[in-house]
Amino acid sequence: MFAIFFLSLCALIVYIAVALIRYRLQRRGTPQDDGDSGFTFLSKVRGRFSGFPFGKLLVACGGILVLLMAFTGVFYTVPEGSEAVLIRLGTPVGVKGPGFQMKLPFLDSLYPIRTGKILRQEFGFRTVREGPPAQYEDVPIEQAMLTRDNKIVRVEWALQFRIADPLKYFMNLMRNRDASSIVRNWAESSMREVVASRELDDVLTVEREAIQRDAKKTIQTRYDAIQSGLAVTAVTLQDVLPPQAVIDALNDVTTAKAEKDRDVLRAEEYYNDVVPKAVGEVSRILNDAEAYRDRRVAAARGEAARLTSLKEAYLANPELVRLNIYMENLREGWAKAKIVFVEDNVVNFLSLGDQENLPLPDARRQAPQVAPQQNQQPRQQKAQ
Repeated sequence: MFAIFFLSLCALIVYIAVALIRYRLQRRGTPQDDGDSGFTFLSKVRGRFSGFPFGKLLVACGGILVLLMAFTGVFYTVPEGSEAVLIRLGTPVGVKGPGFQMKLPFLDSLYPIRTGKILRQEFGFRTVREGPPAQYEDVPIEQAMLTRDNKIVRVEWALQFRIADPLKYFMNLMRNRDASSIVRNWAESSMREVVASRELDDVLTVEREAIQRDAKKTIQTRYDAIQSGLAVTAVTLQDVLPPQAVIDALNDVTTAKAEKDRDVLRAEEYYNDVVPKAVGEVSRILNDAEAYRDRRVAAARGEAARLTSLKEAYLANPELVRLNIYMENLREGWAKAKIVFVEDNVVNFLSLGDQENLPLPDARRQAPQVAPQQNQQPRQQKAQ
């Protein structure tokens, strides 16, 4: 590029010099022959300016041009967040950091690499528009993965990495036309290997964090094996979904779990409502039973004390005690008795109790009729 520029500039200088010479000849009135060839014109010019130092002028112009090009090619600036790989005659000699740097003109070549930028690769989907709102497009062929129990699962995930070693990246990936394919293929094969080591239920539920951690470690190991100079910063699972048929079954399971939780809550509510009442009822029954026990024990002790005193009284005066007991029994018996007054020759009777139509004994209904004697009053009988 520099040689072409240099030759073009020299040709331009020669053209300008020839144009100036022709212009000066025309101004002085030098006759021109239309039939003269270019060589004749050049011979006239050379004879006219035979003493002018054209060679020294051209050498001076060329030297100035070379110095200008060398000066502009020695100094360069590496932008912030980037590093430059310095190549001298096809051989890498080092890496230059951000700032004002120097190099050898015409010998050194620079290849700036953005080492501070986080690069991103998407698998199973593509970002169509950043948004907001963001729009994505599915890539089904990258989503399908096989688990350890031979089940299909759809995985959408993203890989984030940066260039940690610019020299290794330049030598092993940057100069390779398939660098992007190499990065994606190694990452995708690593994720498929990690998913294939787990069962479907674990991939969908509890193993998401472990999958991200193991995939990051596996991808980094493979990048280091090929000396790519890349450092994996994050592996993020976006969506992990089973096939549609499995999704329907999982929705049924989720609904059943929700109904189960609802029934458990209702049962706990019923338990909290019934059990305290039952405990209170038990406490009340126990208290009533203890009170009844105390009353019965107290009554029994009082009766025992009464019998003891009655025994002592009986030992002191037996007749009086027997009479007293007899009177008490009669009082209790008469209180429960049904009293009927009946005449000897009358079948009908008058009931003074609560029971109506009290039947009489057969012997009394069939008793013979006895004529009353004179001066004899009707006799009353008591029946219990």
